Amino acid sequence: ERVPVLENMGFRVVDERTYHIRPQGSADVWFHDMTIESASGEGIALDTRREPLEACFLAVMNRAAENDGYNALVLTTGLPWRDVAVIRTISRFLRQIRVPYSQDYMWATLRKHAEIAAQVVALFHARFDPHSPGGSTNGKGGRGAHQAEILAEIETALAGVDSLDEDRI
Repeated sequence: ERVPVLENMGFRVVDERTYHIRPQGSADVWFHDMTIESASGEGIALDTRREPLEACFLAVMNRAAENDGYNALVLTTGLPWRDVAVIRTISRFLRQIRVPYSQDYMWATLRKHAEIAAQVVALFHARFDPHSPGGSTNGKGGRGAHQAEILAEIETALAGVDSLDEDRI
């Protein structure tokens, strides 16, 4: 059950050792010692990713979050699992309005362009989080300026996306 969760989070399970532990006076326990690496082969920044990765894994295992390829955004961007749920929700909304791309293609594209996905989440927070930077919603400085800055970063990043389909997603 845990291996597909880890794979959807962007890991590859290299090795697993299982130990049967029989504590006196308690139920038997199985301990799974797993060696994992990022599926991309890149290093993992555990200093900044440990907490979001643990929270995502536990949320999926406790059925509070879905187990799909969007969860790899936690590894690649450091986004919390709840922000990944925002991306998942937007993607599902796009399917409802008949965008022709499958969920698998959308999460694969967002994983490929993870920094843009993180910027979309930042824009979402800038627009809708009452505690986001700025405080002003009038578009003249404050929140409006912050949103414009994020939009400009997104537009610049989209200029580097080669595929028209990926650009649309």
